[in-house]
Amino acid sequence: TNSKTVTYRLGLGAVNPNYGIDEDTYTATGYIERRTDYADVTNSSNTGMDKPYDGNRSFADGYRYRIGLVSADGTTGVVDHGIELIANSISAAYQSPDVKRDSTGKVTTQDVYFSNFNIKDTNTTDGDDAGNYIVRTTDGTGTLTGNGTISPRTINVSVKQGPVKEYDGTTAIEGGNYVTAANINVDRTNLVANDTINVGLGSAPSYQHQNAGTGIAYTYDLNWDNSNYELAVDTAAAGQSLSKGGLDKSGKLTATLAGSNGTITKRVLTVESITAADKVYDGTTGVNNAAANIVLNN
Repeated sequence: TNSKTVTYRLGLGAVNPNYGIDEDTYTATGYIERRTDYADVTNSSNTGMDKPYDGNRSFADGYRYRIGLVSADGTTGVVDHGIELIANSISAAYQSPDVKRDSTGKVTTQDVYFSNFNIKDTNTTDGDDAGNYIVRTTDGTGTLTGNGTISPRTINVSVKQGPVKEYDGTTAIEGGNYVTAANINVDRTNLVANDTINVGLGSAPSYQHQNAGTGIAYTYDLNWDNSNYELAVDTAAAGQSLSKGGLDKSGKLTATLAGSNGTITKRVLTVESITAADKVYDGTTGVNNAAANIVLNN
């Protein structure tokens, strides 16, 4: 505190018997400067402070207890028993409320910040000594920086209907909703309030092979526009699987959704014409080169 009274009691002793002091007590003023405590990470570490995406920068309370006071030395640190940080008063926040990703779309860490360090005296039998200290950080900024990861939430997707087409000699999926995002179920129940997500198709969907049959495997290349989320295949979608991709040219995340219930039906051929079945009499009813007389269409 400022303006503390300092009392001087004076005496010359036997240094020189020819002199004396006019008054043996004098007072002046002075101040006692608060002792500096340094806050730092003293428990565990300042890494791995993670949480799932929830749309804000808020921090799990438990991480605040990683911050403590550095041990005392000759001029800094606590010298009174019972002085400790008030963990719940520490301001803690992630750098961003969003999931951070690298240039390939992979989830990565981001900075987390701690500030507003206050102390309390848990042993007040000798008075409240908290006012004798000021808390700082060693770099003088008043903020401690660590890192953690905000992990994306999951949005389930599935193919609504296995694609069906008539054999055409290609692996391309054809027909109506089969070739658009309308054939993709998107379960949005896990979205954070006010968030949106749009799931679209990248390259054209395709069958594993071009031959007629049932139970044919196929793939849909998906992309989506909200990097706070990852796609996952709906567990109720039998025979479907999803593999993660990276970023497309427009910066959207990608994944491949695969199914196994595709169908390619046989192509129906029609008879366009039958040519005259002429021959030289040979005593039989047989038609020479009968198949050559049939002209097929489609």
